[in-house]
Amino acid sequence: MSKIGKNIKKIRATKNLSQAAFAEIFGLTRASVGAYEEGRAEPKTDIILQIAKHFSIPIETLLSKELTVNQLSNFKIQTSKTDTPTKPVLFINNWNWSSFIEKQIVTDQFTVYFPNQFINGDIAFEINTHIQSNFNVGDIIICEHNNSINIPGLYLFIAKDQAFISESSRIKKENISFDQAFLVKQKIETISPQTSSNLEDRIAQMEIQMEKLIQKLNK
Repeated sequence: MSKIGKNIKKIRATKNLSQAAFAEIFGLTRASVGAYEEGRAEPKTDIILQIAKHFSIPIETLLSKELTVNQLSNFKIQTSKTDTPTKPVLFINNWNWSSFIEKQIVTDQFTVYFPNQFINGDIAFEINTHIQSNFNVGDIIICEHNNSINIPGLYLFIAKDQAFISESSRIKKENISFDQAFLVKQKIETISPQTSSNLEDRIAQMEIQMEKLIQKLNK
């Protein structure tokens, strides 16, 4: 279960923010903040990312660990020497897809920090209804921008009116045009069985899964 409700309450207390003041920062209602803190609801993905960015808190920490007062005292989480190194990865999903396609996305606003030893690529896409593929909606693919498609393999191709995943050999053979191409380096399957169709729940589950991987890497 996500820890974000407890962490929002602790952030407010540490920074001396009322529920109303916290809500105003992120364009929320006071009632919504109260619901998050009481565990009756969870913030949407864009709000989670905004909170993480505003307080300089890694998203995996915000979602999966109960923050301490010491961590929050300077608006910045201090990373210990024993922490697993993380890698910033731009995360694109259904709700920020249009901004990405229109090249209006603010890169640092949508960055997720993955374990460095676990990730091979620099941009992550959550499979959504805009992408034609054999993957399941909700699967995460980690990619590398490569418009030359000179490396054989599976690519995410984006054109003005469509996005699809295909082999580079097919694109070359059929001379299919595209605007951007991303080499698929790896896939993170959704947790099975899928316990929720809610995007926030899936992200929370993914963060828990990643936390387990971090623990294995540290052993």
